[in-house]
Amino acid sequence: MGLNLGRRLKVIGISLAIMGIAGLLWEFCLESRQIATLPRSPEPSAGRIMPINIHGVVVYETPSEKRYSNLILVFSFSALGVSLALSLIYRQKSRPGPDLRPPPS
Repeated sequence: MGLNLGRRLKVIGISLAIMGIAGLLWEFCLESRQIATLPRSPEPSAGRIMPINIHGVVVYETPSEKRYSNLILVFSFSALGVSLALSLIYRQKSRPGPDLRPPPS
């Protein structure tokens, strides 16, 4: 009826890994768009005062855009970290334990 604990850990771990990788790809696409669209000099009237260096190109973004970008990165790396921890737990649980039976006489 339900999934056993090991299978649940595996499914959750793989799901978190996929979400973490998707977040990193999303951040990469966001940075690529920022290089093409954001101004190269500060624009205080528009609120674009936060410098960000993207592969040697300095562009200016708003504080809310910076928070959004940081949130994506924190979530992605957290999801990957939890996924790694779950995969280690899954490996430990799926490994057969030592045979503690006495040898046959």
